[in-house]
Amino acid sequence: MEEEEEEEEEEEEKEVGEGVGGGEGLPQLPSTPGFLTGAGYHLPLTAASLLGSQKFPVSPLLPPGQAGTALHFSAIVGDKHKLAVVLQDKNVNLEARDRWGRVALVFAVLGNHQECVELLLHAGAKPDAVDSHRRTPLHFAAYKGHLGCIKSILHAVESKSVSHLEHCNGVWLAQDVRGVTPLHHAAIHSNHKCLQALLKYTVAGTLDTEDHKKRTPLHWAAAYGSQENVRLLIKHGANNLMPDQEGKTPLHWAAMSKASGAKDCVRTLIGAAPSNVNWQDFDGITALHIAVAEARKDTVDVILSVQNCNVNLTDNQFRTALHWACNRGVSVIAAHLMKRVAQVDAVDIYGATPLHYAAKHNHAEVVELVRH
Repeated sequence: MEEEEEEEEEEEEKEVGEGVGGGEGLPQLPSTPGFLTGAGYHLPLTAASLLGSQKFPVSPLLPPGQAGTALHFSAIVGDKHKLAVVLQDKNVNLEARDRWGRVALVFAVLGNHQECVELLLHAGAKPDAVDSHRRTPLHFAAYKGHLGCIKSILHAVESKSVSHLEHCNGVWLAQDVRGVTPLHHAAIHSNHKCLQALLKYTVAGTLDTEDHKKRTPLHWAAAYGSQENVRLLIKHGANNLMPDQEGKTPLHWAAMSKASGAKDCVRTLIGAAPSNVNWQDFDGITALHIAVAEARKDTVDVILSVQNCNVNLTDNQFRTALHWACNRGVSVIAAHLMKRVAQVDAVDIYGATPLHYAAKHNHAEVVELVRH
């Protein structure tokens, strides 16, 4: 099972960042980033069959030869009474871990058992305990969107005699092996109250913490079409113009998103920084190129409504947005671009005009449109 989890991680790594740009020839359509998740974010299915046992047999959750503990199982099922009894044992090991390094506190968080979370924290469970991927209980709570658990963990940290700055940098900005923080996870969750809870601990300069792809929480929120989270992050000072390792800003990722709130994210991002509309990534690609390639007419309309939007900007292979529209065969978008005086005779590095792209793929309606 562990090998399967690792294989999933490898596949996921291949997906992250794949999309627009790179290679030669016709434009490649972008794909929504597979940012998450790595092994161990979900309770294994086999756990359920173990919960009824009073003997707590050897568990597949734990390393070979290591038996499961009453603490882990009480946390899984959310049995606060049994958990309270177990915690009375002076020899109880709050740091007992499964094969992925997860402590009982993580199990309680995954099950959204807030009372069990608080019992464990009160008993001395470490809110900053990390698993084998350096994920804390707060990573799991933010990923699952368990608001009550998030608040309990933050309250426990705040109650300790540490400075505001220390527990900000030490918990909600803790980075896992891929540089991901709890804030990244909260940024994409549909329950924006999770993000609000974390943003109460905002410290200047901390909102733009980057993952291993140099993507900030704002990149994540934009990529997943979380308009309210985009608004919240910008309101608290997130950098709207931060490029990732591909040179893409949050606007690029919002334009790429297939989420229903994508166009609203685009509108919010452009409203906060209108000059961003013409930002080109390291392949020369703009948000308009991406929205056209994805055939997202609503998003294209929002981008084209910006007065200073340059429809004739070319990527590194000299392809305009009209090239991309003709390649995709989206006549409605092509027509809209032409109304904005898109150059129909623009030539790319292969000597191809938008008409060549339309003809190559037998997009008859687009061919007629461009020819006339």
